[in-house]
Amino acid sequence: MGKILAALSHKGGTGRSVTSANVAYHLAKTGLDVCIVDLDLASPTLGAILGLDDIAAGVEKPGEPGSPRSIADLIHKPNDVTYVVNALRDAWSGSNFDDINPPPDWGRFQLLPGSKQSGDATAGKLEVMMPDLISALRDRFDIVYLDLRSGASELVEVFRAASKNTETHAVDTWLVHFRWTKQHLIGLGDIIEMLAGISPERQYLIRTAFVDPETVQPQSRQAFVGGQHDMLDNQIRDLNIGEGRALDSLLETIPMEPLLQWRESIILNRNVETGLANAETYQAFSNLSDKIIELLDQ
Repeated sequence: MGKILAALSHKGGTGRSVTSANVAYHLAKTGLDVCIVDLDLASPTLGAILGLDDIAAGVEKPGEPGSPRSIADLIHKPNDVTYVVNALRDAWSGSNFDDINPPPDWGRFQLLPGSKQSGDATAGKLEVMMPDLISALRDRFDIVYLDLRSGASELVEVFRAASKNTETHAVDTWLVHFRWTKQHLIGLGDIIEMLAGISPERQYLIRTAFVDPETVQPQSRQAFVGGQHDMLDNQIRDLNIGEGRALDSLLETIPMEPLLQWRESIILNRNVETGLANAETYQAFSNLSDKIIELLDQ
């Protein structure tokens, strides 16, 4: 039975979706069958990140009866695996991978796309359909990676309701993304409070777009940036997840990446080899993939 990951953030601009897509890519490279689900109901963008240009901002129109095209079309048959499969798109067919032929030891990598038409009106319907949909996807994939929209309050309530049965949690691991700023840490506290009571032992933090204060140039700025870093470090130490400190739940830090500032996409090894992307970013995504596998094996 597959495992369910839920990626969320309180504020936009954390790089949650691009981090999720890159980590899902590394998970699939290990041989796992991975489905990433675009649950950003207001502005689905996983199609663009994966290079599926025809659904870059979500599916344009709902499918005809019997021909689902996005998560919004699955409301009536969320537990019908055959029906759900019809809405899946092969991420390996995206333009990011035009000259890559996935070897046999790589796993399947598929997207359940969002819809431009869904919006907030779909959230209430998701509460009814989500348990069946999760069950259908668990049966087909090793990992189901849910990318929730910023704030995520409605969808968190959906999963709160679906997790009442403690023997079959709707989500196996929560991945909370945040940037290293005062505003994002305030939002992180709100998310932690929002998730209170939902499996606190399975909640982990991912710090994104991080700049090491010691690398800041010119050096005249380092003292100021270092002071801000220390302030934020003290701020996050005051946050708890379950019985532990928030910092103890920090799973990985993703460094600031110039390529991702200009083009949110999958970073490939060749991008590092040609100097287009930093090796540290690629390695952080790979490390996060390995840590997730370790967590899910526990």
